[in-house]
Amino acid sequence: MENKKRRKRNGKFYSKNEKRVMELYGLKATPMSGAGWLIKEDGQNENIIAQLKSTDYSSYKINLDDIDKLEYHALVENKIPLFIIEFLQRDERYFLIKPQNLYKLSNLLECKEYKSDGIINELNIENDEINKENENGKIKIVSSLKAKEKFYKELEKERERKNEKFRKSKLNEKNNK
Repeated sequence: MENKKRRKRNGKFYSKNEKRVMELYGLKATPMSGAGWLIKEDGQNENIIAQLKSTDYSSYKINLDDIDKLEYHALVENKIPLFIIEFLQRDERYFLIKPQNLYKLSNLLECKEYKSDGIINELNIENDEINKENENGKIKIVSSLKAKEKFYKELEKERERKNEKFRKSKLNEKNNK
């Protein structure tokens, strides 16, 4: 358990938070958080049904029962199931989905909160170098020369380190004989 004292949150907070998070992804929050007879789970649109679990703690235990219920409701309504885990302290959300649904979901989900995390820029790739269309109109990912050079230099260093380690071990074997 963490040393920080946690503020107890009430149901009103979670209701507002649920509505806010669902709107971030183009989903409509379900009345009573899906506790009614007809409409289930926390939010949905015409293609996706979602369950949101929020926590103030640094971990969340996923219950297979929650996933099974979400998948059952998705099957009944012919929608893609999406399990969202939110860590309130860091205002971060993570998606739990089956790999076969990833592509479909990426085309159907709105992401109003998207922010570039700068990973590509760490490789010194300019934005216009990232995605280029080829003659068929398909997007082709192109790497920068700087990134390739950096990769090969690191690979060469690793190879030299392993060769040196191998030479030392062979030398030690000779000396021990």
